[in-house]
Amino acid sequence: MTRDADAPEDGAAGDAPPGRALRALKKPAVWLVGTVGAALASIIGGVVLGAWPWLQDMWADHQDRPRITAVAYSPVEEGDSFAFRRAITGGPRRILHGSPDDTKLVDFIRRERGARIGSMNVTLVLRGERRDMIRIVDVRPRVRKSMPNASGTCFVMPNAGSADVFAIVADLDALAPGGTAKRGARFLKKNIDLAYGERATVEITAEAARRAYEWDVQIDYVYGDDLLIQHAYVTDRDGQPFRITGKARTYQVAYDQRGLTDVFRVARRNRSC
Repeated sequence: MTRDADAPEDGAAGDAPPGRALRALKKPAVWLVGTVGAALASIIGGVVLGAWPWLQDMWADHQDRPRITAVAYSPVEEGDSFAFRRAITGGPRRILHGSPDDTKLVDFIRRERGARIGSMNVTLVLRGERRDMIRIVDVRPRVRKSMPNASGTCFVMPNAGSADVFAIVADLDALAPGGTAKRGARFLKKNIDLAYGERATVEITAEAARRAYEWDVQIDYVYGDDLLIQHAYVTDRDGQPFRITGKARTYQVAYDQRGLTDVFRVARRNRSC
């Protein structure tokens, strides 16, 4: 038999098996699906990563965790004068007799609610606890209780304990009731912007002459895009308020030191400190 001259030979392109053509079509389809999948995964991942800080802040707000944390330091130092409301002469408070160490004296001051006389320093270390920006617009003392100057007992501390600092000086005698200053007045000279984990140090010098005060610190801040001013409050590290008193004209009991030693003794009664 003779082959028709126009008929294609076995294996020619015009007679390609269907499986080979299908495999050829699959390659670009697989590439397209993979490319689209990778693009979608990238977009979804970007959205999730972008929303993650916002979700963390939402969860922290839901748990009512503080947006600002603050640690307050008010160390007792050499030469600090303290006054107490009651006359302390003996009994369980005989720590002022003899030669107590600094730690016992500091514990005694806290336990007996002693107040510094005239002036005191409080250092705050503030830390932002949200991914969204927190702007602190003011930091101010807030009077919690006002009373006559302490005139029971006084003594002077014989021995010392051992970034930008934002300084604030506040005369508690001049603060309006509730601890606010004159309308529109600010204690903080400029705003402090805190991102997550950032810290700022604020040092407050509180002064009093006419009365005694228990006080804490009010922090005014705005959070994120919210323009409403919110408040946080800071006390001493043991949860007690800070205490300061003006100097009394006389004290029922006054202590001093014998010579160059740190031994206290009752020096005089109904005298100045």
